[in-house]
Amino acid sequence: MRIDWKLLGAVLALGISPFITQSTESLVMLVLNTLLQHYGNDYYVGAMTIISSVSQVTMMPLMGLTQGAQPILSYNYGAGQFGRVRKGYKLLMRYCVSYAFLLWLSFLLVPQIYIHLFNSEPHLVSTAVPALRIQMGCIFAMGVQNGCQQTFLALGRAKISLFLALLRKIVILIPLACILPLFMGVNDVFYAQPVADLLAASSTAACFAVFYHKHLKNAGKALREET
Repeated sequence: MRIDWKLLGAVLALGISPFITQSTESLVMLVLNTLLQHYGNDYYVGAMTIISSVSQVTMMPLMGLTQGAQPILSYNYGAGQFGRVRKGYKLLMRYCVSYAFLLWLSFLLVPQIYIHLFNSEPHLVSTAVPALRIQMGCIFAMGVQNGCQQTFLALGRAKISLFLALLRKIVILIPLACILPLFMGVNDVFYAQPVADLLAASSTAACFAVFYHKHLKNAGKALREET
């Protein structure tokens, strides 16, 4: 038995993308907590800890949808069944966007329910509730972001998926979180998240629209013409 280095490289590329995506969460939390301690106090750091926990729990179904769709999309893409890929992608996006919208609506209307799952201290709750509304203000966009980003990964475009993940967290979110509080104070650390979500989702949707037209729509037409 010998290692097929080319095949191993392709496998590692697909695994490194979600690994780096997840590992950058630690860097983001480190930066945000440092900024909140600098511009605010322990209550803001505590609020961010709760919001991070809420985000991880509530986003798990969204991640489950995208990861569950990956092998289906990958198999059909490899088999040249582009019609099924398009159908699967549209179905995935429908569920992702619907779930993200309902999640955003619940954060807007009843944020205290989520906060009380992790802490009931009055002062911390009063800090965390408006912070949750701010930070999750554009969470509806994550349906598009996650759906497109994970579809790129499913179709073997690991580099694009990795770039889009780093674009949101490293290129947009961290610089915004560092710059915005200089003008208006500690709450702007929370405002950096919805701005980053919206910009990243818009960029991801634009990239996927180009990819879809070039590699899925046109490929399907070419295959039908050949047959």
